[in-house]
Amino acid sequence: MPTHQNDSTGRASTLLPKRRTAAAAGEAEVKAALLNLLRGRRTVRQGTTVISELGLGGYKNRADLVIVNDRTHRFEVKTKLDTLARLDRQVEAYSATFDLVSDVAAAQHMNAVISRVPTWLGLYEVHERAGGPVVKLIRAAQLSPLRTKLGVIRSLPLFALRRSVGNGEATWRRAEYEAAAETLAARTLRLHFATFLRQRFEQTSAEMMQGAVGRPIEADDVKRLSVWRPLRAELEPVTEQTTSCESFDWETYCSMAASFGPVPNDVLAKLGHVSQPTLPRWAPTPRRSALAGVSDC
Repeated sequence: MPTHQNDSTGRASTLLPKRRTAAAAGEAEVKAALLNLLRGRRTVRQGTTVISELGLGGYKNRADLVIVNDRTHRFEVKTKLDTLARLDRQVEAYSATFDLVSDVAAAQHMNAVISRVPTWLGLYEVHERAGGPVVKLIRAAQLSPLRTKLGVIRSLPLFALRRSVGNGEATWRRAEYEAAAETLAARTLRLHFATFLRQRFEQTSAEMMQGAVGRPIEADDVKRLSVWRPLRAELEPVTEQTTSCESFDWETYCSMAASFGPVPNDVLAKLGHVSQPTLPRWAPTPRRSALAGVSDC
């Protein structure tokens, strides 16, 4: 309803209601819209593992969203506020690792994305609406022809690599485990990779899906996919900053913690904690090298 106020001259002026416009959608909102589309298409269903912010290759690369069913499917999100500067490198890196690869891009980016990506790569277009972003399927992904054994091997942490090839020799470093893994069949390696992802993320994925039963998936649901939320809740107060920022520090913490063993009590005391933090159940079991001075990484 129009309202009235006096302008700088003292005369009454009419203010019309502001028209609601679509704000620039954030990455979490786009992911939620994508997951709703995939759930409607039964790509995301009971037994599916959903992963957000997956760090790979020593955390040099980060997959925005990964879906694990009988195949692994990686999604790269490009919002209206993102650039395409890293697009080519991201496509190259993930096409060697995942069975299926898709880009989810804002409508403003779509023409540029289409001109730069291969025809087998899946495409989803993001349209911003007043009620939130809407994601539409443009082109379904096909199996990546660029998948390699090495792409999968280098995406596995050392403890998962050990499980793939056996314990190996006491003096083996990562290079020896990678060489042993290359003797395995490509299908076997992909199975090990999918199994590792399920074991690591199935709990947070199931909790997120259970929380969204009977309603659309929302941005806050996507944030619940972080495997670090329970550990963060134990170690620090939950604030807007810690819940909105996904830091690789926690990835590094959990990957390295098992190699160094328990945190010394005097260190915990200085940090203000009285007990050892509990690592997620998929974390590697501490293992001492048979030879002193031999790295476990």
